[in-house]
Amino acid sequence: MRVDKEHGLNPTISQCFVCGGGKNDLALLGSSYKGEAPMMMVLDLIPCDDCKKKLCTYPYVVVFEARKDEKDNIVPVGGYVTIHENDYTNIFGDIPKERMLFVDSAVFVELKKAVEDFINKTN
Repeated sequence: MRVDKEHGLNPTISQCFVCGGGKNDLALLGSSYKGEAPMMMVLDLIPCDDCKKKLCTYPYVVVFEARKDEKDNIVPVGGYVTIHENDYTNIFGDIPKERMLFVDSAVFVELKKAVEDFINKTN
């Protein structure tokens, strides 16, 4: 790691992309981050332990709305739905190991509408 001339180790706390809370992980960005790193920032697409417990638990799979940035990285854009694994396999096939899937906004909107229609029919 290269130390930044102005900001040294340039530390930041890893932030959960779901809830926005801290993940109790400290990242030393050094000169890899241009400028001073914010106190907290999203560094990966792994939810914090609390969000994993709430969202990514058997028998459910969570589907997040996402887009790709200019570097082709996945960027969550805020929405998610949880789906029972039986329904998930009927729609998407195999269940991912992490029990999470990222889909583009068009797919997410259709999925969310289908879930809402199903809920309205059963109530």
